[in-house]
Amino acid sequence: MEDIADKMSTLPTPRSIFDYSVVDVNGNQVTLDQYKGKVCLIVNIASNDDTTLGKFKQLDTLNRKYEDHDFAILLFPCSQFGARNSMQEIMNMIEREHLRVGELFQEIDVNGSKTSELYKYLKGEKPGNMGGFINCNFTIFVIDRMGYPMERLTPNVHPYVLEDTIEKFF
Repeated sequence: MEDIADKMSTLPTPRSIFDYSVVDVNGNQVTLDQYKGKVCLIVNIASNDDTTLGKFKQLDTLNRKYEDHDFAILLFPCSQFGARNSMQEIMNMIEREHLRVGELFQEIDVNGSKTSELYKYLKGEKPGNMGGFINCNFTIFVIDRMGYPMERLTPNVHPYVLEDTIEKFF
């Protein structure tokens, strides 16, 4: 009979966001292990959605509130929900409004056959009410300091609930 310790040693090591790399807004490959020790929000965004400016202002408020903590917001444009993204529009809005919304990455898919590996992982860990499907932009994944997805929040989450959720992981 196999020993329990032998069985345990053959189990796959749990993954975290630190096992993934993504492409930043400048086209550089970035490994997410640079966020070790930080509480992170990972958010799929749109540039010309009716709610974009309001959501960006909310992210700016969070970034400024937690700037003295180990905190990062990672933003991934996504055009799968009818809103076409323009990286230039996003950057212009951020500059024009003097926003510090987080770190911007290249556009990705969050659903379908071209789903990014990072989002496959996030949705697998926190499938939400739709069985892993993301149904709109500004879905928020809260990542703990160890790189594990702890919460999946809808775009309409109240700012106070979002802050309370983030603070649980500091």
